[in-house]
Amino acid sequence: MKITNFTLILLLLMNSCDQEKNTNKGIKSRNKRDLEQQVEAQKTPEENLREKLDDNQRKGLDFLKEALSSDSELNKFLNADESKIKDALDHIQSELAKCTDENAEQTKKNI
Repeated sequence: MKITNFTLILLLLMNSCDQEKNTNKGIKSRNKRDLEQQVEAQKTPEENLREKLDDNQRKGLDFLKEALSSDSELNKFLNADESKIKDALDHIQSELAKCTDENAEQTKKNI
């Protein structure tokens, strides 16, 4: 009788330990998922926009960022409609393309 009681108690202890491990795994995975969601929520508007832009538009955004004197002006620009931002960045790229070395030399010759 003592041996059966001992084995039953031992089995109960082992089973309860496994349940605690499983509970901790669930909590850890939930915490990890919550942290990932917080990191996504903390992205700046610029980072969110960069994900949606193509390479030429990113170059235009870099140029614009350098040209603007403060971050507040850039944030005002980034608060506009996404399609308008893309159009503006495309326009910036087209104007920059006109200022390449070849075009600059032709302009100097004309002047």
